[in-house]
Amino acid sequence: LLIDAQGHSMLERARLCLAPLSGEVLLACGPSPRYGELGLELVLDRRPDGGPLGALEATLERSETRWLAVLACDMPRATTETLVQLLERAQTDDLDVCSLATQAGIEPLCAVYSRACLEPVRAALDCGERRMVSFHAFLSNGRGLRIARVNPGVCDVAHNLNTPKDWDDFQSSAR
Repeated sequence: LLIDAQGHSMLERARLCLAPLSGEVLLACGPSPRYGELGLELVLDRRPDGGPLGALEATLERSETRWLAVLACDMPRATTETLVQLLERAQTDDLDVCSLATQAGIEPLCAVYSRACLEPVRAALDCGERRMVSFHAFLSNGRGLRIARVNPGVCDVAHNLNTPKDWDDFQSSAR
């Protein structure tokens, strides 16, 4: 996460994408503090084993705004424009979730969540669920889950760099 990706660490690239959307960028860092040297406000998971869904819970809880833009730090091709598109769609259509659609399916770690998701996220975690989309079944606001998927027109925007090969391919394409 701190490796150099075209002049910035992966975490810094994510921060740079998110910063234009808000006055503050929060870093969900798991159940214990990590990366404090970056100067971002750290948000700690309430549950030691919640994974990304636990991070969403903690960040929604901490957030003071109606909307929370979420971006995994291992998506260096994601752009501010993609996040703006997601946010605008969420606001216009009064959605609970607006996530990026890819050929592989939805990407819940490049998405916008409303605060209305907090209780369903908690309910899913309380039932032992850990998948990022598992809380969709727990939304009980009487109107059903309102979710949309936005296709950014660039299929690799949400491509995660999870393996050394992914990293090598990214470095090669950036040259």
